[in-house]
Amino acid sequence: MTGGPLVIVGDALLDVDIRGTLSRVTSGGAGGTGGSVPVVDCGERRERPGGAGLAALLAAAPGDRDVVLVTGLGDDEAGIAVAAMLEGAVDLIRLPLAGGTPQKTRVMAGPRALLRLDAGTGRVPPGAAVPWRAQAALRGAAGILVADYGRGMAAHPDVAGLLAALAGKLPVTWDPHPRGGFPLPGIRLAMPNEAEAIAFCARGAGARGGVCGGAARRAGYLMRAWGVSGVAVTLGARGAVLATPSKPPVVAPAPRVAAADTCGAGDSFAAAVTRGLADGLPLAEVVASGVHAAASFVGAGAASSIGMRKGAQECPVAHLARC
Repeated sequence: MTGGPLVIVGDALLDVDIRGTLSRVTSGGAGGTGGSVPVVDCGERRERPGGAGLAALLAAAPGDRDVVLVTGLGDDEAGIAVAAMLEGAVDLIRLPLAGGTPQKTRVMAGPRALLRLDAGTGRVPPGAAVPWRAQAALRGAAGILVADYGRGMAAHPDVAGLLAALAGKLPVTWDPHPRGGFPLPGIRLAMPNEAEAIAFCARGAGARGGVCGGAARRAGYLMRAWGVSGVAVTLGARGAVLATPSKPPVVAPAPRVAAADTCGAGDSFAAAVTRGLADGLPLAEVVASGVHAAASFVGAGAASSIGMRKGAQECPVAHLARC
């Protein structure tokens, strides 16, 4: 284990769960013309950092490494809330956002999400200055996770240039997003989920998209297309499949977990994999440990078990109106 920090670079969000009880189903419009609409008696509101913010919290949870989060946050209510919840857990280095801090609100009845409302169009401007502390943290990192949620942080030209220079020298992992860019050549591991892998194969293969067959073939195709040392396609309850240049694909099965909510499982996987590579473990071992970490996270309640509880309240119409 090297003494440098784990550095998470990516797009942080504010995640909100509004929990209640599904009391009935009613007509959605006058005269019953609007279709059936579920009625939720709202109770608890719970907020937590999402995206790269959640990945940073999970990477810091064992408490044995310093964790630095380089992200864009606005000076709005959502950005202030995310920064406050990260305080004391990670070293936050902020870049400005053009637009509001992204916010995702789930309306839940029991463990089931009925609706998600997205707000905030904020992106990190390409011309925003990257603080020297962020540059120093990246150069001195024990491991780097790029948590790309398609909001401009990973695509920032100075950040991308620094990551390209460090790829091959440091263990860099990349959790890609279909609205983001491709992982950079030379990184240690890219970690798309199955749907993302299908989308990336379609983008990269064009008319030859059929070469991407099943998950193992997609992983191998993307590994070659991106020029990376490995691609692990995560498969939810089926685990993950890892492709590397020198060995046949390896399947890491997931332990069986009874859980309805899997929100944040990908961030848990990515954080565990990055920690393992920073400790010098081989790819196949860290992918297997990442699968088990994600399963344990889901079994413990997933992301909905994390966050700042706002307490019982009437249905928060004011919050929903912002979305």
